Amino acid sequence: MERKIVLLCIPYAGATANCYNDWKSKLPQYVELHTIELAGHGKRFNESLYQNFTEVIEDLYISILPVIHNRVYCLFGHSMGCLLAYELVHLLQQRNCNMPRHLFFSGNIPPFSINRKLNISTLSDQKLADLLLQLGGIPEGLIRHQEYMKLFLPIIRNDFLLIDNYQYRQLLVPAPFTVLYADEDKWNPLSDMFKWAELATQECEMKMFKGNHFFVHSCADEVLKLIYNKINDIDMALRI
Repeated sequence: MERKIVLLCIPYAGATANCYNDWKSKLPQYVELHTIELAGHGKRFNESLYQNFTEVIEDLYISILPVIHNRVYCLFGHSMGCLLAYELVHLLQQRNCNMPRHLFFSGNIPPFSINRKLNISTLSDQKLADLLLQLGGIPEGLIRHQEYMKLFLPIIRNDFLLIDNYQYRQLLVPAPFTVLYADEDKWNPLSDMFKWAELATQECEMKMFKGNHFFVHSCADEVLKLIYNKINDIDMALRI
């Protein structure tokens, strides 16, 4: 019987669980993809948005428990999802849960550098939309779609508010991890990306891609190849 390895993916700010849908057909059959839906997003649109970071992590914890029970799994998070993955793995450790075999921290500087970012949640609607367009996070056509932006901006503004109010705790990463970043990401200084190594207790790898902040889409095949190679190593080790 073939062993399934779970790949748990956490969306970035403003995104729904569908943001990684294209990955399903590109991963090998023994990789079981699960993307978490955040409250107030996508299929959970009617639910209240989170009030603080603790609420998010507790909700993520409850969401993944049935998925990771007695399973071999890896955890991937991009941008805000990267920060959520960092905090989630510590809660899992604290509660003596089944731990991920590998973490993929994508598109974000280490959490102790988060306070260097601007208070994005305080920007006007126009400036927030302009920033998203600049980062490549939203098609230009949608920016001009007033009804869509009326629904979308409060969601992503709340996500940025969570990040703006995030309180870093000095915690090392209790699992091996890979940091994914882009050479033209205006959001994350390259010099800060390498500071992830300061949080490592086990293996820490760095991988650069060509592109902007949303390289996980523009370089999807390369990103998935990296993930596949790491999961394949885990699978091979399990078979020994």
